[in-house]
Amino acid sequence: QSLTSSVVDYQYENGRRYHSYREGIYHLPNDEHEQERLDLQHHIYRVALDGRLYSAPLPKEQIHDVLDVGCGTGLWCIDLADELPGAQVLGIDLSPIQPVMVPPNCKFLVEDCNSEWIFSQRFDLIHTRAMTAGVKDWPWLMKQAFKHLKPGGYIELQEFSIVAQCTPDTAEPKPHMVKWAEQMNEAAAKAGLDLVAPGKFDRQLQEAGFTNITLKWQNWPIGPWAKGRKNKEIGRWFAEDVQDGVRNAEALFTRMLGWSSEEFAVAAANVNNEIKERKKHMWIEMYVRSLPFEPLYFCGWESGDQELIFGPPSAL
Repeated sequence: QSLTSSVVDYQYENGRRYHSYREGIYHLPNDEHEQERLDLQHHIYRVALDGRLYSAPLPKEQIHDVLDVGCGTGLWCIDLADELPGAQVLGIDLSPIQPVMVPPNCKFLVEDCNSEWIFSQRFDLIHTRAMTAGVKDWPWLMKQAFKHLKPGGYIELQEFSIVAQCTPDTAEPKPHMVKWAEQMNEAAAKAGLDLVAPGKFDRQLQEAGFTNITLKWQNWPIGPWAKGRKNKEIGRWFAEDVQDGVRNAEALFTRMLGWSSEEFAVAAANVNNEIKERKKHMWIEMYVRSLPFEPLYFCGWESGDQELIFGPPSAL
């Protein structure tokens, strides 16, 4: 998809800017304020992963082709292209909001990951991050990834569930953050999205053909209340990320729940004031799953890609 006028003819709503390609699929804005939040989120992930961009046990010399699904501002792709100058890194997103000056081995395309993948090449590494608000059918996406991995290649999903937890969990009245997350999940469900999907990925990945799942699980504190230097740094930045994310979610509430801008502003202010007060210990679960493509243990999908058949290598 080239950068035609329709791709950059952005939509505006409630004072925010939204993508125009496949209009309405993604309910978060793509303006400068949201881009700054995505850049901050990139930093948080790097802190959480101890500076690494991925956890998959792939030797660098074996990585030649990489796909980042939902690349946002492109920082992950750019950093990886710098780190692996011998690899070709491709990022796809609904919005062309990536920098123009990038490493020569880094490329961006305007594509919808919810549509049929038509890439001519297969990949050594397929990466997703913070995509629960953008993927309508995770099992289908996992099958697409399975089809587009090279033997020995990996898919890595770095995703968190939008379920705010609080201690003590019996706190009354219910924290504004917890209530807001529940309401956001309600709105997302009406939009065909599952914001708690990462907690259910294991079975879906197995049904897509993956057999060897490595899971790394973290609690991301909202605020610097948790013990340990790393947790405090994550919490400090994540609190800022969440506050911006709350403000940026207006379209999902107005479109799906029929809220007015005034109603949303009040709810968002309640959540963000609660975070700033630091009286409640709240967190969100983040999962990193790395899975190899092992075709010897996969026999194929039945008609319509609806059912998987597993068997030993001799069944191939």
